[in-house]
Amino acid sequence: MYRSWTRLYVSQPSASTPQLHPCLTTMAILPDAQNVLIQKSQFGTDQTIQIQNNISAGSSGIDVLLQASFPEATHDSNIRHPPPRCFPETRTQYIEDITQWVASPVERDPLPMYWMKGPAGVGKTAVAQTCAEKFKELNLLGAAFFFSVNGRADHTHFFPSVAYQLCTELSDFRQLLDNKISRDKTIVGKAMVWQFKNLFSESIQELQRMGKSVPRKAIIIDGLDECLSKEAQCEIIEIIAGSARESSTPFYWAFFSRPEMHIETTFAKNDIAPHCQLTILPISRTADKDIELYLRSGFANILLRRNLSVSSPWPSERDMKALIEACAGLFIYAATLLRYVDRPVAQGPIEQLNAVLASLGGASGTDGSPFAELDAFYTLILRRIPTEIFPSVRVLLGGMFLYSFHPTLFWSAVQLSNQLRLSEIQFKILCSELRAVLCFYDHDGPYDYGQSITTMSSLRHASFTDFAQIQQKARMLGGVITLHHKSFWDFLHDPARSGIYCISTQEMYNLLFSHYLQVWGDCQRCFSLQARASIYNHQATRF
Repeated sequence: MYRSWTRLYVSQPSASTPQLHPCLTTMAILPDAQNVLIQKSQFGTDQTIQIQNNISAGSSGIDVLLQASFPEATHDSNIRHPPPRCFPETRTQYIEDITQWVASPVERDPLPMYWMKGPAGVGKTAVAQTCAEKFKELNLLGAAFFFSVNGRADHTHFFPSVAYQLCTELSDFRQLLDNKISRDKTIVGKAMVWQFKNLFSESIQELQRMGKSVPRKAIIIDGLDECLSKEAQCEIIEIIAGSARESSTPFYWAFFSRPEMHIETTFAKNDIAPHCQLTILPISRTADKDIELYLRSGFANILLRRNLSVSSPWPSERDMKALIEACAGLFIYAATLLRYVDRPVAQGPIEQLNAVLASLGGASGTDGSPFAELDAFYTLILRRIPTEIFPSVRVLLGGMFLYSFHPTLFWSAVQLSNQLRLSEIQFKILCSELRAVLCFYDHDGPYDYGQSITTMSSLRHASFTDFAQIQQKARMLGGVITLHHKSFWDFLHDPARSGIYCISTQEMYNLLFSHYLQVWGDCQRCFSLQARASIYNHQATRF
């Protein structure tokens, strides 16, 4: 099934229609209508007309640019305060590498684009925020834009926002854009490719013709995967890559995002990849020391703010080890449990930590759950899956999570897809929607089984280890899936935490049983006893 099914019933969602900026809204009421009679009607358009009249009456180009931007998306926005940032002395190598990329001499010819990719909750936004603040101190920051599904996801505001921030840093650039937009206020409402051309490429070239140099600045773009339109996400990359190829701007563009399939595909294009430096921020146990430092300092600050003293170390070494083991390299897990312990409740932080420790071995599920924020995070990931394919995603997760968890667990792509009656294309589409929490490793070529096993040798003398090796390698043909972090497993198995997304329900068991029954029925119809015997005999003669 995995290799032979070709019919695909899954369709991608259409892009959301972006809203026009208020200053560009038109009064298109019943366009092209004929023979229409309207009586005793009122049309509430005063506010739109007023905004348009105000801009037309004498608003400066910079004012128009500001109205088209998202000040809430900047690194120092009050809406985002306090922003996630790296704890001191953590993630130091990543921050240093990005700083060197921006600050390195031009003679070294650094690549003009940078992409840090990593799974959900690993700390990409914290790295981006810390870099933005450091670049600001070093006078290297041109602009920072933090996409978010919470009101900062409209791509039509992205380039105007970057341009406005650059205007606050570059006086010549500001004066030029002020005059340019004053002459044509529709620039901010054009398609993104024309926004970029008018606001950046042509403006930089004009300044250069005037003999005015534009310094190199870093532009930080965080959470590109949270932009509402997938098409817009790819277009932003392609527009900036086009500028990088032509060297039309002196800016360095740093992207931070999850490794969504369409984003990876765009960055991997032959005309984009050579201009972009790639860094992976993984969920790794190598971050345990950073997490330990973060937790110890966090607990010390909790006691300090409350003016509390304890007679013995808090948390104990045993408890600290349990917390680090539970975090397993995921920073959002550590941040979530610290915020829970730090809540201003009557029980106090020590009792709150005891609740966290008690929940580590199993479920916890009230509104005051220690991991309510983490649960909301996973819920958001699942909620964003297109509705037309979510039933298939749910069945996939149910099929994967039937068995108990262990750290080295992986699932065979071929086995899962066949069990769930999915084609190879369908299976990979479902996996791409879950890339924030799952990792799919593809493998197309043959495996090397070592010297003891060859196509010319007999299996009659093969050892148990040889058989186990064959079975293990065979499961990996076609690719395997692994979890980024066990916390997603725990979330889906606890109905009090995952709610409608829980896979430990009788409904899910019935659904999976139905699927497996259908697969068994297919096998019964496709193979006779004689056919099966001939297949086995044929396979036996190959060794």
